[in-house]
Amino acid sequence: MTLPWGSLSSLKLDCRSQSDDGPIMWVRPGEQMVPTADMPKSPFKRRRSMNEIKNLHYLPRASEPREVLFEDRTKAHADHVGQSFDWQSTAAVGVLKAVHFGEW
Repeated sequence: MTLPWGSLSSLKLDCRSQSDDGPIMWVRPGEQMVPTADMPKSPFKRRRSMNEIKNLHYLPRASEPREVLFEDRTKAHADHVGQSFDWQSTAAVGVLKAVHFGEW
């Protein structure tokens, strides 16, 4: 994962507090689609009669996939880093990740 303050970044920042960008994983344009793991249908699933469903109010959760395909529709674009007088353009698509770094 390339972070604006990381060792693989073209910017040479001393620490992450010098950047107001969040954690971003830089990817090439065209890689914006992130497939999630699909849970296959249960092999033990049996067809339930309508009366049984009405009486028990029970639908097996294992028969439905819990995750779906997430498509990031962000187009490839140029981001700017730095202050207004020394902006540097970076062309990339960012996939935001939920990352917790703890205390700064």
